[in-house]
Amino acid sequence: MNVDQVNLPNVDLNLLKIFVTIMNEKSITGAGTRLGLTQSATSNALNRLRAHCQDPLFVRTSTGMEPTPFAAELFDPVSAALETIRQTFEQRTTFEPVTSTRTFRIIQNNFGELQLLPSLVERLQSQAPHVKIVSLTMAREHYREALEDSTADLGVGRLPPGQFVQRHLYEDSLVCLMRREHPIGDEMTLERFLSTPQLAFSETFQSELLVRRALLKKASERAIAMKVSSTASVADVLARTDLIAAVPARWFKGLHNRDAFRAVPLPFETERIHSHVFWHERNHHDPGHRWLRNQIAELFVDQE
Repeated sequence: MNVDQVNLPNVDLNLLKIFVTIMNEKSITGAGTRLGLTQSATSNALNRLRAHCQDPLFVRTSTGMEPTPFAAELFDPVSAALETIRQTFEQRTTFEPVTSTRTFRIIQNNFGELQLLPSLVERLQSQAPHVKIVSLTMAREHYREALEDSTADLGVGRLPPGQFVQRHLYEDSLVCLMRREHPIGDEMTLERFLSTPQLAFSETFQSELLVRRALLKKASERAIAMKVSSTASVADVLARTDLIAAVPARWFKGLHNRDAFRAVPLPFETERIHSHVFWHERNHHDPGHRWLRNQIAELFVDQE
């Protein structure tokens, strides 16, 4: 009989483990002792596997239980398969940052990239030098699909609607940002804010939604001179023009050239920005995933 003819879907993996142990021990009693089974239980398991394989597998000799030609053929691939399964489960229950080569995909908004990526990559280079990070940006309506189909491992930023496991990272406020020598001065009034040419963000930005929500009908009176869907050019534009912008305070503090700017309170109250790390429950107990979430949370604690 050939190995390919075994009806594998109906084979209990425990039977294969017992088979490999009998091969190594050359004794049913010895195999049972090693596995913590009685001789009767070991014999019954062997009989079940014999029925599956339609082969006696072992015969008694003066030197112990000797394998049949079919059992000898079966031993190497079964041993290798069980070892692969063992290693897979060990990898699932442990995570070694120093040796791991995993790639983690993180959804984040434009403001979040500046706040998270530099510090996270710096930490990974010292603690997990072979771990890779892929930063993803997408519309919030695609977050659920991305987390469900494993396009992304986790997200950082404004919590999207739906059932996600989450951990609160921080809360933030908005400030009015301008170049240091801006002629508007330090006293910002609502009238000045509305009439001063400003850089606004697309509707996908939480900061933009909070400004609109706070201003209500007056939001249409803003003198918007420029609207962006990315933060890539924001600092340069504000530094070289007389535009102003409502931005998260943490983002401003993270700018390398923040001395070139002034941040003053907005002349109206807005809700606070709340940022979370969130993920699909499927990854909740994954050791590597849990390690990365803890690293992200610690980074924001360090920034307080």
